[in-house]
Amino acid sequence: MHPSPVLCTIALALAGFAAPAFALAPAVASAQDFEPVLLGTAAGRPTAIEFAPGVDDQLYLSDKQGRVWRFRDGNYVGTPVLDIRASVDDTGEGGLIGFVFDPEFEMNGYFYLAYNMVSTTALSATVISRFTMMPGSVDIADPASEHIIKGPIPQQTEGHMGGDLEFGPDGMLYHAIGDGDAGSALNLPTAMDLSDPRGKVLRFDVRAPHPHVPADNPYAGSTTNDPHIWVSGFRNPFRLDVDPVTGDVFVGDVGASTAEEITRISVATDVGGFAGWPCREGFDCRNFPGCVCTGTTDIDPIAVLGHTSPDFACAIMGGTVVRGGPVASLEGSYLFTDFCSGRFYRIDDPSGAASVVEISDVLNAGGGSPIRYVVDFTVGNDGLVYFCSHYGAQVWVLEPRGGFGTYCQAASNSTGLAASIVLSGSPSISRGALQIDVTNLPPAATGIFILSQSTLSLPNFNGSQGTLCVNLPIYRWSAGGAASGSGTVSYLSDLTDLPPQVSIAPGETWYFQYWHRDLNPLPTSNASNGASVLFLP
Repeated sequence: MHPSPVLCTIALALAGFAAPAFALAPAVASAQDFEPVLLGTAAGRPTAIEFAPGVDDQLYLSDKQGRVWRFRDGNYVGTPVLDIRASVDDTGEGGLIGFVFDPEFEMNGYFYLAYNMVSTTALSATVISRFTMMPGSVDIADPASEHIIKGPIPQQTEGHMGGDLEFGPDGMLYHAIGDGDAGSALNLPTAMDLSDPRGKVLRFDVRAPHPHVPADNPYAGSTTNDPHIWVSGFRNPFRLDVDPVTGDVFVGDVGASTAEEITRISVATDVGGFAGWPCREGFDCRNFPGCVCTGTTDIDPIAVLGHTSPDFACAIMGGTVVRGGPVASLEGSYLFTDFCSGRFYRIDDPSGAASVVEISDVLNAGGGSPIRYVVDFTVGNDGLVYFCSHYGAQVWVLEPRGGFGTYCQAASNSTGLAASIVLSGSPSISRGALQIDVTNLPPAATGIFILSQSTLSLPNFNGSQGTLCVNLPIYRWSAGGAASGSGTVSYLSDLTDLPPQVSIAPGETWYFQYWHRDLNPLPTSNASNGASVLFLP
């Protein structure tokens, strides 16, 4: 009897001959094509999370007490990048609140902090400062390199004292600072006082000489108004983000008694405008002295959450605009959450119609448990969304939802068990973290991975005792090596080490199997089951 053409061709493929790869049509991402993945738990009480330009192997966190940390492999790495606790007043809502890297960090080593400093003339004082890394380092900063951009700004209470720092596509530094009132009986009108920087979004040209006033700021050159003001009328704008495409600024303004707000500052129409506080909370007039609530040109919020049913919000934490990442359903949207409820939201077309969609059913820690106390978001160098929680100090990433699966029944080998292959890690090509684990192998058995773009179920192929689960063309991949003494193979691929004939594109499904030699009782071969992965950008 002559062997079949299929068996002959498969034997040649396993011997090292393979046909060219071909591409499949891209898959359409679903509305739930992502999931939260817990990266680890840090120490202390994080306040901001950032990536440094050009540094891909670690992220950075600031904490309330006054330190900046490196975070890698699930925890802080070594000693703090910077420790200014001796200068930081973290009483009440104070502390180190804002943190961002300079867009030209790779060349100048700069990063910026917004913190509350110990003051001898006021209850506390807010400062925005630039620090510099030690020469040639991305791990340790020079504590003596501080250059004050703005401040000290005297404070009268222990709340609403600081906020976020972000750079826009215009190269300018934006800072959101609270009104300094903290719900006290002072009823401070700071948010509407243009001579006072509090209760505003401020804008700085860090390339210009001190005091770093951009020439196109609405009050540049004024002798009565603060020249750094971009937009006024905020209560406690704890977090902001700047759309890297449009330049629009998105502000999460924490409310008082009734409403939480997301406000968009359009670079085309809202510069120099008034966002409503203390005259309005959400869309409700507060009858604050000197206010007019009707017939105004105030900037309206694009999203409002109530403190009672159905929202049960307490402190809005916005958020980030997602651009150019691997999760298709989030592209161009703005993500935010509520600190207490743990409910997450997406605003589609945030610079246009601004449609709000709750995504809490996707964003949970498993078993329906909400992720609470989130304090900051950022988009990493890989285009994925990262966020951290203040209480619990957890660090999360929104990964493309795993396109992993298994199929095809394996035959038992000499151990009496069937070898099992499982794929995990990330299906994202740009992330490059495909984990392959094979178990139930004969101890120290030699073998190889084989992969293909189509499936098969062919028992006893080419004289083997196993079942072939991948179809032609088949590609041999020697990564992973022989099994351990306990019969396992574990390999993490960055997807740059695949066989040279293999070219993987987003939307393609590939199928993997592990072929191995065996003695059962005579020399033979066998194979695991099959595993699949739908690759994402």
